[in-house]
Amino acid sequence: MTENFTEQTWQMVCTVADIKGWHIETTWDAGETEPGAVKLLERNWNAFVAGGHKVKARRPSRKIRKLNGPAKDWHSEDEDESQ
Repeated sequence: MTENFTEQTWQMVCTVADIKGWHIETTWDAGETEPGAVKLLERNWNAFVAGGHKVKARRPSRKIRKLNGPAKDWHSEDEDESQ
């Protein structure tokens, strides 16, 4: 049964790597210049576990934006902070 989980996990890694355009490491070198899928997934997991993520403002739906018209253009908080 565990082999099935291992196979499914590997298939997910391959799928994510394919979609994101990441290569999959063949060795685990600490000095690798460009991290592959496994190291990037590890980095993402560690960031998730560490927490402290910013909550992004939800963009109003297209329907609501259309009803509000062009005078009420929506800007995210991130865009406002960068200006």
